[in-house]
Amino acid sequence: MRVALINTNRFVSPPVIPVGLEYLAGPLEKAGHQVQILDLTFSESPSGDIKSFIQDMDPDVIGFSIRNIDSVLYPDNRFFLEEIADMVKVARDLTQVPAIAGGSACLCSREALRNYLDVDYILYGPGEKALPEKLTAIKNRMIPPGVINGYEAGIDRYFSHERGRFVDFTPYLADKHPAGILFQSGCPWECSYCVERKKPTVHRDIGSVVAESRSLHDAGVESLFFCDSEFNLDLELSKAFLENYIEKGPGLEWTAYFKPAPFDEKLASLLRKSRCTLATLSVNSWELFSESNPHNIGSVKKFIENCSMRGIKVAVDLMIGYPGENKVLIETALDLLANAEPNKIGVNQYFRLYEGLPVMRDLFSETDSVELLGEVENNSDMLRPIFATALDPEWLSLEVMDNKLFFIEGSGRGVNYLRV
Repeated sequence: MRVALINTNRFVSPPVIPVGLEYLAGPLEKAGHQVQILDLTFSESPSGDIKSFIQDMDPDVIGFSIRNIDSVLYPDNRFFLEEIADMVKVARDLTQVPAIAGGSACLCSREALRNYLDVDYILYGPGEKALPEKLTAIKNRMIPPGVINGYEAGIDRYFSHERGRFVDFTPYLADKHPAGILFQSGCPWECSYCVERKKPTVHRDIGSVVAESRSLHDAGVESLFFCDSEFNLDLELSKAFLENYIEKGPGLEWTAYFKPAPFDEKLASLLRKSRCTLATLSVNSWELFSESNPHNIGSVKKFIENCSMRGIKVAVDLMIGYPGENKVLIETALDLLANAEPNKIGVNQYFRLYEGLPVMRDLFSETDSVELLGEVENNSDMLRPIFATALDPEWLSLEVMDNKLFFIEGSGRGVNYLRV
């Protein structure tokens, strides 16, 4: 079967190699299908390129990768779905074969996103087993149009992906941006504002991931970014991976997101030995003051101290302003984090709202103190960007304006590895 995969992500601040499509291509090929990827990130004529691609390949099925609905931050927000829907229409005007949308955006919305894009199927979660398993039934329209749960099929833990074979890395590597790689999928944490909350967690085979890192090195990649929700979901597993990576990996520098815990000195030492150059630490201000919370200020300080003493930079991604917090608590949190001396603190006071998240309940229980921003009217499915905040942005600006350690998220574009 001929499978056309199209990367619709054209956001280049920074450009991101479509790792999700690479993770689909190998398993699909292994299952006996012909696979081609059209990468539109740097395309000067997306419509023209789609037309040529479809006409030349004459696919049996088309898959569209949707990385993000929008750029998530406020006020400097970009909505991507209009352009993506146009891309889908160009392809569907040329052929009536089944169309599937997948990618991380599908964690934010299912049926509403399917209807907006006018595709037959939404596949959310990992697709590397689910898509090959269901492809014949999809082609023959034996599965009614709707939503496919990729978590039910899981992943092939031992499949070692040969990176750079289906996608040309050259334009991505021009400015030495890192290449994404995945060790663990899912997240056990229950952050009420996050679309990845409580998703089934599964780790890939350590040797297979290390082999993939070597293939990235062979493809010209100079640094890695681990796409795990947080790298240290499992402390002992993280250590085991790094020990193998140090011994058998290509020696590339790397970065990742972390939680303050679980963490210990041995992991910090392995981070240093494995050439981790930056740890981005996910912190919620309302968790800092609870002694029973594993992500309290004590854990944050311990993480920063252990990294800093080993020459590893730490950037803090800080969420503030959850219902029940007041300005005194937030001022205290900002002071505590500043005194912990990370390299940068990005502060976000705006919650991007999506259907069904618990944050909706908590925010709207305090309607008098919550302000809605963005596409507030005629947006019940929340596909168009809608944000909530319980804080005055002018107050926050005045609070941090004299400290260069802080950066207010949404006030400009960029990523942590370019800021520190």
